[in-house]
Amino acid sequence: MRDVAAQIGAARLSYALVHEGSGVGIMTDLDFRRRVATGEVGLAAPIAMLACAPVLTIAEDAIQAAALLNMIEHGVHHLVVADLAGRPIGVLRAVDLAGAEVRDPLLIGPAIEEARAVDELAAAGQLLPATLVEPGAGGLPATHIGAIHAAVVDAAVRCTCTHFPPSTACDTPGSCSARWPAGSRCCCPMWTLR
Repeated sequence: MRDVAAQIGAARLSYALVHEGSGVGIMTDLDFRRRVATGEVGLAAPIAMLACAPVLTIAEDAIQAAALLNMIEHGVHHLVVADLAGRPIGVLRAVDLAGAEVRDPLLIGPAIEEARAVDELAAAGQLLPATLVEPGAGGLPATHIGAIHAAVVDAAVRCTCTHFPPSTACDTPGSCSARWPAGSRCCCPMWTLR
């Protein structure tokens, strides 16, 4: 673990690819912060304990929008670029997709994942409209914008179902419960109807 951390730091990278048997895994600086810095994984542990495998890949001939959607859907900031034979030839990072129209959708995912209160999830949801306008203004096709929208809403619904019982979500003033008949249950606290 120490050797890999030193190599990543010296190379000024945010990741390391780890060859495991017949596959490839990836270890990122975020993995270090979340698991090593907290003591979950020790510095003397083998790097395989920290690496995520198998890695998410994207074909070398894929378009940027496909990479962005893949990152949003899976909540990651790194994709391994694979050649036509499936061999890793590089790594695409979220920061490599440098425009604001790419960064903004990636910011909503962590905000949704970290929400532990209905108002936090609602605040994350309020980022969505502006996030969808930027890619459209940048020329991203409507089908890709729709896919981004679907991935973000799906993440919000998963968060809601995981962390908030229906009574918590639906009894919140300003939630969509205002439009449902009394006693109905819903699970979309991030949308405020006007």
